[in-house]
Amino acid sequence: MGLLQIIIAVLLTVQLFVIEWPVAKAIIGVILLADIIWFVVRWNRVSREMDQRMAEMLARKERLETGGIIALATIRKIDMGGTTVTTGVSRELEVILGLDVEPENAAPFTTTMTTMVSELHIPQYQPGRRLKIKYDPTEPTHNRPLELIPQS
Repeated sequence: MGLLQIIIAVLLTVQLFVIEWPVAKAIIGVILLADIIWFVVRWNRVSREMDQRMAEMLARKERLETGGIIALATIRKIDMGGTTVTTGVSRELEVILGLDVEPENAAPFTTTMTTMVSELHIPQYQPGRRLKIKYDPTEPTHNRPLELIPQS
């Protein structure tokens, strides 16, 4: 039971003994109005934050698509994330790949990448396996957006 429901229950109980019914209704109305106002303000703040994050993600994706550099990466380690997506009989698992990236014309770097992988393809993502990736050279090494390039 939420705090608002507890307050209303207490007020309804107290009003039987002390407060007149119209006063209790007015108090409950003010509490409900305050709760609605709080919800709207909070929702607007959360909505703005989500819009800002989405815009940042889209800008990073655009930079990756237009200025991304293709490189080879070796999987150093693989960890399971916390997300599973099931569609029909297909399951995709979130995996966190520790990668050693070896660009052609830049210094090698180590990073991690979180991605969704079909449960059936997990054996293809084991330590030592080499993958083609695309990375954004304008981002700091630890925060670079990465994209797997499908193997042909």
